[in-house]
Amino acid sequence: FQAIIGSRIRGDKGQFFTPKELVECMVRIIKITSNSVIIDPACGTGGFLTEAYKYAKESEYIDENSIRLIGIDKDRDMADMALETTEIISQGNSVVFNRNSLEILSDKSDLNNLLECADRILTNPPFGTKIGITDDSLLRMYEFGYNWSYSEKEKTWYKLNTLVKSQAPQVLFLELCVRLLKLGGKMAIVLPEGIFGNKSLGYIWAYLKKHGRVLA
Repeated sequence: FQAIIGSRIRGDKGQFFTPKELVECMVRIIKITSNSVIIDPACGTGGFLTEAYKYAKESEYIDENSIRLIGIDKDRDMADMALETTEIISQGNSVVFNRNSLEILSDKSDLNNLLECADRILTNPPFGTKIGITDDSLLRMYEFGYNWSYSEKEKTWYKLNTLVKSQAPQVLFLELCVRLLKLGGKMAIVLPEGIFGNKSLGYIWAYLKKHGRVLA
């Protein structure tokens, strides 16, 4: 399905399917264990979730029946496909929601009970400046929805009181994923190279180091 689907889905919404070899690699690295809640908040057709369950099923040390898969995607076609594929492989241990994941932080969301729920997160969020988030109501929910300033004197980043005009979706998704993780949870995420080397985005790394450890 991913190989033949047209460009209408593949690029114009910032959606890029993750190569199967990379999915397999990320699943192996993150080391799934029994009783894991595995979430992909930008699940597409469910590639990460199905591979994670397959990995658990093939391991003699993991009880695959104790694994719970949770997918979220705002594209109805993607969500439907993910539900079908995960239901087939997990035999009922999965659920997929057709929602905008970035709205989970809202008190009005029926999914905010997922916060601090994930043992493992595997995801490749939508990214690109052309689909930047400009909705003030969304930006206010996120630390990364605000402008940040670096103090040379104190060698630290400070969040300002002003919202950014636009924020790249992958930046907000990164914060969302951190907030979905329970204490001790682990995340493997695909991100564009600019996040790692752009000095103006240093506040992102300050946030990550404050709330966890970057292992690789």
